[in-house]
Amino acid sequence: HCKAERDKLRYSKYVQSEIGNTFQECKRLLDRGIAVCFSGTPCQIHGLKGYLDKDYKNLILVDIVCHSVPSPMIFSKYLELQKKNKKFDNIVFRDKHWGYSYSTMALYDGSKCVYRKGSESDLWFRSFLPGLCDRESCYDCQYQSWPRISDITIWDCFNVKKFDKSFDDNKGTTSMVVWSNK
Repeated sequence: HCKAERDKLRYSKYVQSEIGNTFQECKRLLDRGIAVCFSGTPCQIHGLKGYLDKDYKNLILVDIVCHSVPSPMIFSKYLELQKKNKKFDNIVFRDKHWGYSYSTMALYDGSKCVYRKGSESDLWFRSFLPGLCDRESCYDCQYQSWPRISDITIWDCFNVKKFDKSFDDNKGTTSMVVWSNK
């Protein structure tokens, strides 16, 4: 697809994703021989593998180290509050305006930022970061084990300067573990 569509996949998403018919679409593409890279939480990776019920050489699975899956209802309430005062069409959960190490929520109307607040004052971050809106099932997640069944695991490397100070540009660094030869 196009670059604009690809760029929508960037950034952290601190909310439950809507799978919809994604598993069926993956299977349809895989059965046609088209390469698919599926990214999701560890439980979503397990769900897709269970749905497919066989290995595909043209499938690459990428899971994220998951903090938890927050309540969609609480997030929709947060959006309702925001929409009372602002018009916006895009949400950036970890806006890098003030750098990566300072968690910031931002709302955009087109390319114009209409709201930006840090973790000390934004209502969503104040509930998400300490785990106040987490699902109970996430506390005892059976899919967070190592090694993973995915091909690659990725996560935010908050302490990159401990490994290599030249990587710490305050824009974020991704860590990864490769589990398969794919």
